[in-house]
Amino acid sequence: MSSTRTTSKQVNVHSLVLDPNNPRFANLKTLLGRENLSQEEILEELGNDAQIPTLLKSIKRSGIKNPIWLKDLNDGKYLVIEGNRRTYILKKLIQDEVVAPPGIQYDIVEAHIYPPDTGETELLLQRVALQAGQKPWFKFNQAVTTYELRFIHNLEEEDIATELQISIHEVRKRIKDVGLMIDYVKK
Repeated sequence: MSSTRTTSKQVNVHSLVLDPNNPRFANLKTLLGRENLSQEEILEELGNDAQIPTLLKSIKRSGIKNPIWLKDLNDGKYLVIEGNRRTYILKKLIQDEVVAPPGIQYDIVEAHIYPPDTGETELLLQRVALQAGQKPWFKFNQAVTTYELRFIHNLEEEDIATELQISIHEVRKRIKDVGLMIDYVKK
């Protein structure tokens, strides 16, 4: 996905809203029926991530190295498209009143910001593209996201393969796997 529609600037962490549509939460929605995750539930899920302690130590010592990706909600708030774990840690450091080392800020973060009119399909593709190289995520969540791109966002299989940089065979396999799961749940 192209980032030509984004602007870069520093944003106050207090204005960040964690993303309940993060593809890593697909298992919570699909398997556990937790459709509308609250900010508190997202914080709890992120707090259970086994990699948080290591990431916390790094951020505590060196701050955020890579900008996060946001969508401007047009009300002074920004939706975190990519960077939920880093945002969680910054919010925790602020809540715990941890003093940052010289030259490091916990309350301000560098971000790439999409405008308010950015469509959900573009945001989902950006979420997937940015998360692909980050923390591994469940195969189930990858499959559900692929299924959503095909049947909710109406992308063609070839376009999904191109955007996700996977084979058409893998796209079809993921869609089939989710279809089988949906059939199983219905029965």
